[in-house]
Amino acid sequence: MRPRSLLPSLALLAAMGAVPLLAEEGPSLRTELDFSFLYRYRSSDELVEPYAYKSGIDLARNYFDLPPFLRASFDAGGAEGLAIGFEAEARREFSEDYKDGYFQETNLAVLGRSGNPLAFEKAAITRGALYWRSPGLELALGRDKADYGSELEGSLYPSTRLPYFDAFRARGRIGRFGIDWMVASMDAIESWDGIDVNPNWTENAVAPGIVDDPDSVYNVLEDPAYGFDMDEEPSAIFEVLHRWSWDFGTFRLGFAENCVLVRRNNRFTLTDFLPVISWHQTSVMPNNVTLLVDLAWEPAPGLLVAAQGGFDDINGSLVGVGDSEVPTIGALVAGARYESASASGALEAYLEAGYTHYLWGNFSAHTQGSIDDIAPLARAVYRFRLNSGGALLPLTSPYGPGALWARLEGGWRFASSSCRVGAELLLLGKNAEANLISTPYDTSAKDGDILFFGSLAVPLSWVAGPFELSLAPAALVRDRTWWMEASLGATYRYRSERALRGPRT
Repeated sequence: MRPRSLLPSLALLAAMGAVPLLAEEGPSLRTELDFSFLYRYRSSDELVEPYAYKSGIDLARNYFDLPPFLRASFDAGGAEGLAIGFEAEARREFSEDYKDGYFQETNLAVLGRSGNPLAFEKAAITRGALYWRSPGLELALGRDKADYGSELEGSLYPSTRLPYFDAFRARGRIGRFGIDWMVASMDAIESWDGIDVNPNWTENAVAPGIVDDPDSVYNVLEDPAYGFDMDEEPSAIFEVLHRWSWDFGTFRLGFAENCVLVRRNNRFTLTDFLPVISWHQTSVMPNNVTLLVDLAWEPAPGLLVAAQGGFDDINGSLVGVGDSEVPTIGALVAGARYESASASGALEAYLEAGYTHYLWGNFSAHTQGSIDDIAPLARAVYRFRLNSGGALLPLTSPYGPGALWARLEGGWRFASSSCRVGAELLLLGKNAEANLISTPYDTSAKDGDILFFGSLAVPLSWVAGPFELSLAPAALVRDRTWWMEASLGATYRYRSERALRGPRT
């Protein structure tokens, strides 16, 4: 074999980390591979929301918060210029069976099912994007996580809490002034359990959640006249955001509009996507616009204080202007993070409190224009494709509408042993009548029953090279029901970075 014929093989081996390359400045190829195993013991199979219309809390706890059993990624490029990124993960299949869907003991794919011998989610690509990075402008096109509002775990912005967005994103800076812009699309796929909004709802149709029997559940699959049929009057779902910010060093301030757009027969305009405009003022309706403000302050080294607030609707009667009966709909989240390190170890602590109105994220275009403009799919719902349908999560809050919560997290990592011990506390009050599917856009859910949920966990972890072991016993309570959980995990991580040489000149 001629030496030249070895070059493609050597290049492949180098990309896999088998052949080291000399480190040099410039673009590089970074590869990562994770194998994870997690086992969760429960003394009782209990849901946080034990009713039909949920706000994604159990879906996040019992599915998305569990690691995939396999994750692989690669990135090519440098700190500036053109770059590409790709990532895929294999998650166990979310079963249509209620118990199997929420209460699998492990994160591993189920083996040996009839017709599906390796049961994992087939939509495995979670990132695939093209990037351009420079000091004054960053562009991204493709599938990736959104990173807005990252200072707060319970962000009101689209954030890394959500799996990914298929989007065009831009971030630019002019001195201290910055602008963020995102245009993303979401698949109008029905919830895996059939409990969803009716996209073809009209004034004479059965509205979601409005049924003769208050104890019954509106299931669009059981309504042949008004089911989840996007072919009748199709519409895409667009999530658009623009944010203006000022960075003063230790203090940062931002203002944003977040908009969910759904129009029958895809009646969109260029105005709907412009980065420098006020969607609230353009009056191209229907549009589910949320106004947001955020701030972050670093009063001391290692300490960050942050807050976010917003309005889905503001009733004009507050300033003496006649308005509809829809109340002022607001939300507020505030938190603080502290980190410090010494020769003996590293300390980290996080505190957060938040509130969302019982109509936060909900929407009724009927209040904006003609009856023909009603767009139930414009509620602030994130839709993720599963083998069995769609997984629904709140788009602009961690616990959906009608929530009041406080969370405390902290930990200490020992420098000498690579061990970490922590504590995580969550206290949550949830209006059982408030959700993004069935709650009418009026005051009927104002006095809904408040469900209480509390969780106290003590996570322990140990890292040795590419291996990590973790154990997290927890005590949980929902109203007067108590149960115990314990998670045991093991992860192997492979990381490689090799320089990419450019063509000879």
